[in-house]
Amino acid sequence: MKDQGLVKKYAAITSLAIPADVQQFRINRWNEYWTPEKKAMLKERITLAATQNGFKTSGFDGFFHWLDKDFTPAGPGKLPHLTNLFLNPYISEGQRMVTVTTILKVRQEDKPLLYEALKTEESSFIFDKQFLTSTFMDILNEDFNKLVIISLLIVFFVLLLSYGRIELALITFIPMFISWIWTLGIMGLFGMKLNIFNIIITSFVFGLGVDYAIFSIQGMLQKYKYGHGDMNAYRSSVLMDAMTTLIGLGVLILAVHPALRAMAYAAIIGIVSVWFITWSLEPILFKWLVYVEERKRPVPVTFKDFLFAILSLTIFVTLTIILLLFGLVFIRLLRSKSKRIKDWFHYGLMISSRFLIYANFLSPKRIIKPEGEDLKKPAVLIANHQSHIDIALILMLHPRLLEITNDRVQRSKFYGPLVKMAEFYAISEEMESLTLKLRKNAEEGYSVLIFPEGTRSPDTHIQRFHKGAFYLAQQLGIDILPVIIHGSGPVMTKGEYFLKYGSATIKFLPRIKPDDTRFGESLLEKSRAIRHYMAAEYRKVAEKAENPAYFREKLIKNYLYKGPILEWYLKVKIRLEKNYEMFHLHLPKEGHITDIGCGYGFMDYMLSFLSEGRRITGIDYDREKIEVADNCPAKNERLSFICGDALEMSLPKSRAFIMADVLHYFPEEEQEKLIVRCIETLEDGGILIIRDADRQMGRKHLGTRLSEFFSTRLGFNQTREGRGKLYFTSMAKISEILSRYDLQVKVIDETKTTSNIVFIAGKHRSGEAGKRGKGNF
Repeated sequence: MKDQGLVKKYAAITSLAIPADVQQFRINRWNEYWTPEKKAMLKERITLAATQNGFKTSGFDGFFHWLDKDFTPAGPGKLPHLTNLFLNPYISEGQRMVTVTTILKVRQEDKPLLYEALKTEESSFIFDKQFLTSTFMDILNEDFNKLVIISLLIVFFVLLLSYGRIELALITFIPMFISWIWTLGIMGLFGMKLNIFNIIITSFVFGLGVDYAIFSIQGMLQKYKYGHGDMNAYRSSVLMDAMTTLIGLGVLILAVHPALRAMAYAAIIGIVSVWFITWSLEPILFKWLVYVEERKRPVPVTFKDFLFAILSLTIFVTLTIILLLFGLVFIRLLRSKSKRIKDWFHYGLMISSRFLIYANFLSPKRIIKPEGEDLKKPAVLIANHQSHIDIALILMLHPRLLEITNDRVQRSKFYGPLVKMAEFYAISEEMESLTLKLRKNAEEGYSVLIFPEGTRSPDTHIQRFHKGAFYLAQQLGIDILPVIIHGSGPVMTKGEYFLKYGSATIKFLPRIKPDDTRFGESLLEKSRAIRHYMAAEYRKVAEKAENPAYFREKLIKNYLYKGPILEWYLKVKIRLEKNYEMFHLHLPKEGHITDIGCGYGFMDYMLSFLSEGRRITGIDYDREKIEVADNCPAKNERLSFICGDALEMSLPKSRAFIMADVLHYFPEEEQEKLIVRCIETLEDGGILIIRDADRQMGRKHLGTRLSEFFSTRLGFNQTREGRGKLYFTSMAKISEILSRYDLQVKVIDETKTTSNIVFIAGKHRSGEAGKRGKGNF
């Protein structure tokens, strides 16, 4: 090829690494030339010349020895220096193959001819610098994509560990991921291919996106946790950082070298993308998580709830479409008036409702029928209304049920045709026309479902009843069947379009006959009396269902997204406290309760959930804990939290005082002073609950000391002096103080692994001082 001019020059190892057969051929030719006569003559001439010119003849012995040497072919092992210097750069040895490289220099226009000429070489392959560069970039991009995926997974895992919640990890991670896609997408739109420079810059920009996302979420979490924090300061900080970085790297756009300009373009696109996504999308996601209509959600959204909502929505849409198709074919197109088709359609409604309700498999359902109600006899079902899910809860019970709906449901583009085909009538229809239609349906065995409140209750309380349901029952001459629904409100609260898991109870009350006069004669009297009757029955159902275990999940969700350590601490605390059941059983359900040393307010929220008659004030000298307690979603006007020292501040007149694990934070002389202050401020007949460690309990007390030591050292609890010093008293000392003030005392020993003793002291009512056994507790 060189002789033909196709190859200008080449560099190969064949000039140095001579094959063994060629070497042998040359050795044979050497030996044939150097006959013994020629060797002898040469040696004689050299020796003579050396003598004549003053050289020692022995100086040529090495040459004479080499001339007489018996040569054999030489391999790489015999020439190590030559191999290392000249051969190794051209030879690459692997376990399965050895490659030998020959460098050809050709003109650019001759490259196709060279490829064509060598294409038949089965043991060789040819490539050039352009091919190498292209292959290198392909490998680099492939490795880069793998590294990006690994980096994203590591970042997500670290976020998950840091926040302790998959929801916060996703909200922080999603904007980072989207900004990364944006950056690569915009670069692709502008034809900017990834090279080593762009890869470095985009990796740097990805790191900035992580910083911006974490910084922004921290600002939002601080605002949510404590109720204060300047979000604008966080947003401004991110903006200023983005601007300074953008200017610092963007100035490279003025560079002459194209590689530097490519770096500048990549930096500008990446920084603008990560800033914009972090600035806009992340706050939207976080607000959706914890706020609805600019107020805190009753409970924040969790990943589990989100999955339930998606599952339920998918089931609802799928089943609605199936029923719509059935109705369109048989009711609309074929205009069938067959009672069998109508029954099938309503049977489908029942099955769909049942499937929707029971698909939420973590939510227990309980149906109570004291009189074995089977709905075979037509009736006007009246039920309290807390949630959208109430409709499905009732419709799943029997196939022959019709509902009276509002006009908004009838006008719905999606399920409006469905309710019309099911003969769910609008409440706005004239009563005479509605009565005629319902009488016909009643004759066919159909009952009517009406929510007499007219709208969903925002707080689970049964609101005023409208008279329409009672008028229809009177005109149709059929029974009124009251139904109590409990638990659906928390599952799907009014104002929420988000299904959560929770328990639900449906209780059928006895039928009210048309001639039953127990609830009055007029429609107004009936509506009022039956409402009071159903409200009383609802309270009975609620009292039985709403125990401390029922509100455990609500209490945990009340402290979600306030830090993984706090959430972990709460879960451990309520398990150890057995959901604060002991305090609930001994504290009054009405009146003002003051909790001294309330901490984060765990017990106070639980007590408020369990009784709406309790007004609770929590007091603690740890401001950080009070701020957390005061900014929970369940905070209402019945709860107040005050940062202060109970020894110095004015205590409110209370029906009950609680000092749980508090006294040992005060010196002994101050412990009695605090107890006396509570007794003096306690209402007549009030309750004082004290729980503290008995230092005289030996080994059990050691467990208490260790737990308190770690809780104060790790930052869960703060001592008054800030030195971590604790002052444990004894059961005898507390008993002596309480007896001195003539309180009726009950002692509960909770000393299983700790030395905690509970004192429940009742203050006598006025005029009963000194009468033992008369305390109200």
